[in-house]
Parts: sequence; C-alpha cells; structure tokens
Amino acid sequence: MFDYSISTDKGGRKVNEDSAAAVQRKDGLYLFVVADGLGGHGKGDIASSFVTDNIVNSFLKTENIDENFISYSIEKAQKELVEKKKNMKDSMSMLTTAAVLVADDTHFQFGYIGDSRVYYFKQGKAFLRSKDHSIPQLLVENGEITEDEIRNHPERNKIVKVLGIEGNSFDYTISDVMQYKKGDAFLLCTDGFWENVVENQMEYSLNSFEKASEWQKNMCKTVSEKKNDKNLDNYTSIAVKTL
Repeated sequence: MFDYSISTDKGGRKVNEDSAAAVQRKDGLYLFVVADGLGGHGKGDIASSFVTDNIVNSFLKTENIDENFISYSIEKAQKELVEKKKNMKDSMSMLTTAAVLVADDTHFQFGYIGDSRVYYFKQGKAFLRSKDHSIPQLLVENGEITEDEIRNHPERNKIVKVLGIEGNSFDYTISDVMQYKKGDAFLLCTDGFWENVVENQMEYSLNSFEKASEWQKNMCKTVSEKKNDKNLDNYTSIAVKTL
C-alpha cells in the first residue's frame, strides 16, 4: 500500500509542459509517471501528456505485468509519439522526458529517459536516484565535475536522450527489480523540481512529515519561494510513502 501525492505547477512559464499520473490496478500493482515536455521545441505539453497517457493505458491493458513492462511501455510510447508527429507533419517539436515507477507490495522497478528523476529513500535517506541523460551527468561520470555542480552547470538543460526523436537519441534506462520495506519512500520529479530542492532538503521533509502530501507540500514550498523568477521552470513531483 502507498500514500502518495501529485503536484504540478507552471512556475514562471506561460505554459505547463509537465505531466504526471498515478494509477492502481485491481491486482494491486501501482504505476507512477512524470514527463517533461522540452520547452525549447514547442508542443512539449502535447508530447508529455501523450506519453503519460500512453504508458498509463499500457499499464491498465497489459494482462500480466512483469520486469519487461516498463521497457515495453516506453518503446510503445516512443513509437506512437513518432507516428503522431508524422501525422501532424511535425518533425522537430513534441519531445519529452519520462520517468516511470511500477511497484507491488514488496518490490519496485523504475525506468526513465532524459533528466526527470526517480529517487528511492531507504530509512529516511536518499539511497538511490536515477542518473540523468544529460551533458552535466556525463561530466560527472567522467570525473570532470562533482554531483553537486550539476544543478548550476551552464549546460544543465542539454539532454542527450529523449522521447520523440527517431534514432540514437532514443535510449532509455531500466533498473533491476528491487525490494523495499515498509517506511521507505519514492519521489518522481521533473528537473524544475529537483534543481530547486537538494537531497538533504528532501530527506529533512520526508522525516518531518507523516503524510506524503505534507512531505510534498513542504518541498514545493522551497520551489515556490522562487516564483518571482520568470525563468523558474515548470515543476512536477509525485511523492510516495510506503505503508
């Protein structure tokens, strides 16, 4: 069982190009999805909502969910998004990131493409997070910058893998199936969120509030304090606490 809360805000932008969803199947499986349409390419809101809805529909219609489901759902969403773009005669816009989490009452698995993140908190600490498909993340892997420098790096917004482009730019990451324990937590979020809430703030809020909605509200307060900044990106999150 999970206690979860979804929040999305356009920040300082005119349009909210983020999308998010959480659903539970009759067999008890849960799906959580966040997606972030690429703002510089136009129609990002269409792309993110299309991919989110596509993955949700796959989750609800697939009879048996196994460790291959996330791969299947991301590939299906990619194929149908590319087809939609062709039908609209739109070759460059409608791009999006995506982060997906599937969980039952003992195990979880996640997959993602781009820089929307999945965090796993174990015993109140950030135990694991997805590694961005971005230029700064590559620099971290090569030892050229530190993890803490990602948020303020001048090439922060340069993503190397996304949904919506045919070819080498479509390449996603899938985690192993892992076991969680009661009291653990998850956070799915777009870059507009995690850029403004560092990990120790996430942990502090997690350990300070019992309900997922309170944990999320406290983190969102940190982001909203920057609302006077017109460059503040859309920010979206799904906070999940295990019961």
